[in-house]
Amino acid sequence: MFAREALRIGEPVFTLSLNLSENLAVKEVSLSDHPNIAVLMATLNGAQFLHDQLESIRWQSVPVGSLLVSDDGSTDETVKMVHDFCRSAKFPVTARNGPQNGAAQNFLNLIRACPKHADYAALSDQDDVWLPDKLKRGIQTLKAVNSPAIYCSRVVNTNADLVPLNYSRRTDQQVGFAHALVECVAGGNTMILNRATIDLAAKTHAPQALTHDWFLYQLVTGAGGTVIYDPTPTVLYRQHSDNLVGTSVGLMAQLKRLPYLTQGRFRQWNETHIEALQANRHLLTPENQRLLDAFQSARNTNSLKTLTTLRKHGIRRMGLTGNLALMSATLTGQF
Repeated sequence: MFAREALRIGEPVFTLSLNLSENLAVKEVSLSDHPNIAVLMATLNGAQFLHDQLESIRWQSVPVGSLLVSDDGSTDETVKMVHDFCRSAKFPVTARNGPQNGAAQNFLNLIRACPKHADYAALSDQDDVWLPDKLKRGIQTLKAVNSPAIYCSRVVNTNADLVPLNYSRRTDQQVGFAHALVECVAGGNTMILNRATIDLAAKTHAPQALTHDWFLYQLVTGAGGTVIYDPTPTVLYRQHSDNLVGTSVGLMAQLKRLPYLTQGRFRQWNETHIEALQANRHLLTPENQRLLDAFQSARNTNSLKTLTTLRKHGIRRMGLTGNLALMSATLTGQF
């Protein structure tokens, strides 16, 4: 079994074929004794790393109810690997065609297609590795919450060979809609949704959404739901040349992302997020509808008034670097 305290940056974490098989006895437990967990995986040409992720799902310490894979038109062996995995998995595996309109829409379509009998939905990328207790930690955290809720966590950033590089940042920010307007608390590859969130997200129409995780964070907090951040890592986040986003840890990584906030990309994000939220404003609480309107209006005033509005409503990013970048974007008209 993976020993969390034994993790050393720069050393391999575990060997899937050996360590994870120690969970075999756990897999014999009847599904009827546990909540039904649907794993929702979006794929596109992921054959290089897909095997490790599928195996880490297989060897979770609590039983998986089903795996639903939505492929966005892979031209490699991805779909074949999913079908091969289906033959050996001890839970139903379904492959479907994705909308081929980006990862965000693929995931949102997956949530709408989530089985009605599923109590929880765990979102899965195609190239990570889940630590064996990922689902257990998430379900234990969410089981007492009946209203819309999302579990998310830190990750261990690794290189392409799963050698640890560093941990993702711990959030020092109060999780909520004010924060969600300008930053996402955690990656979608760590998120587990309860049934109320699955049903809430299924009601949305958000073709503008650029990232599913950020939109879900905004939606659930905006609707008065709960987002629970776990400071204990549950995922090995593999860094490689094809990552859509990549890590934001370290000064160089944050400096690399700085142009996003100061050269127009952050302003574009804000515009698309506002458009998506306004299209679904009937799902937000009255208080958060007013906050959204104030946020939208603040972008059309001078920079000093904008900063005053952000401060008044507690709209801020994580850490000193994040908030300096937010201030810079505001002062340069890129907010």
